[in-house]
Amino acid sequence: MFFPPIDGSRHVVEERPPSKTFARIDTVEDLVEEDQIVLLDAVDNWWFESDEGDVPLADRNWPANGQSPLNRALSTISIDGHALRDGIGEFEEGDWITLHFGHPDEAERPADQFLSLFSDPTPRGVISIERMDDAAKTRLEKLAGWGEANDADPDEIGRVLDRQRRLDTVAIYDVGQGAATALLADGKPALYFDFGGAANGNWRTFPKRVRRFCFEDDPPIVLSHWDWDHWSSALRDHRALDQTWVLPLQETSGSLGLVHAAFLSMLRSRAQQTLWWPRSLLAIQFKHMNACLIKAQGRAKSRNETGLALVVGGEVYDQCSVLLPADASFGALKGLDRCSFDHIVVPHHGGRTDLAKVPKPRSKRAGHAVYSYGVGNIFLHPLTETQRTLRKTWKNADHTAFRQRFGLGHVGIDLVGRKKLPFSSRCQNCNLGRKHACDLAIQHWIP
Repeated sequence: MFFPPIDGSRHVVEERPPSKTFARIDTVEDLVEEDQIVLLDAVDNWWFESDEGDVPLADRNWPANGQSPLNRALSTISIDGHALRDGIGEFEEGDWITLHFGHPDEAERPADQFLSLFSDPTPRGVISIERMDDAAKTRLEKLAGWGEANDADPDEIGRVLDRQRRLDTVAIYDVGQGAATALLADGKPALYFDFGGAANGNWRTFPKRVRRFCFEDDPPIVLSHWDWDHWSSALRDHRALDQTWVLPLQETSGSLGLVHAAFLSMLRSRAQQTLWWPRSLLAIQFKHMNACLIKAQGRAKSRNETGLALVVGGEVYDQCSVLLPADASFGALKGLDRCSFDHIVVPHHGGRTDLAKVPKPRSKRAGHAVYSYGVGNIFLHPLTETQRTLRKTWKNADHTAFRQRFGLGHVGIDLVGRKKLPFSSRCQNCNLGRKHACDLAIQHWIP
């Protein structure tokens, strides 16, 4: 099954013979020079032909035991950009294509098919690639669409997120090649900004030590943008599915995608609330928690450039302390490039991003740029070019991939003037249920 069972039963990854597959181009990841890895969101032909419903996946209730037939047909695919271009010509994220798979020795163009978010790939040979016919595309775009996604009331989003807590730490967790960040109050997450982690070809970069997250204070979860490595840890710790989620509505990027839509179906079935960020809303200021959630305004077709970003530590922009841009380039965060910050999290895990505009540190001596990634990831993050460019402005860097005690690299940024790491390795009233150190214990402290 592609998704792990959400009833706690054993996850079995079943072998599948190569077949005809329908796929949406989910991500085009630029590497060095002109090399690209293209990630596809896919479903096997048999499910598409047998399914009679016209209801979007996002509007369906995912079975409590996870035993949906779709779970045996979903996959993600990794293919070289040159090989894809040889088959269909120029392409962009959001395009739909049809692939005919064979065994690796049956075709010159190789691809990796992932039959689970958290498993090694099955090698395939691509016999042919073609653009999808209009009838199939129309049906798939509906099935993989956004469903009934209505703008939430901004006041309701503010009520849910702006909790009466005094934030003291920004925690950037080591989740391998992915992103999961929390705003802490008294050592416990008061809000999660992304709940992702390593998946697909990078899944082995996820730390073995992290098995459960902290929900002691019932934190809501904000998803910055629709990317597998920004929500996938909700399938590692299923309690996350029961929280309130604030979701970006990124319709300008095309349909949601089958894998994302299936995950949204799980949230629809389990979450306390799912609140869609209003289409025309640019920002929400949190008075109690002294933070601001803003909408990126970059290229409309790009999910990285149209998601949500978080500013922590100031009531107005020119007093901000920490910038968390998720995968958005700094230029997509209108006006923030003119601000200075105590610390930043580097966009897009240190991957290729527009660095023409880089915010300045309030103190070159003390300011840190934090990189969140997994060692050995297939994207080669952080790219040398990105590090070299940022180092001109941000002299200090920290990395979640630099693991210390317990094989973890969680980074903590102080917000209230403490010089030393204040927390013990185990929080008071910890709900993780073990006598040894907490899975989320901070390892790198930035005062």
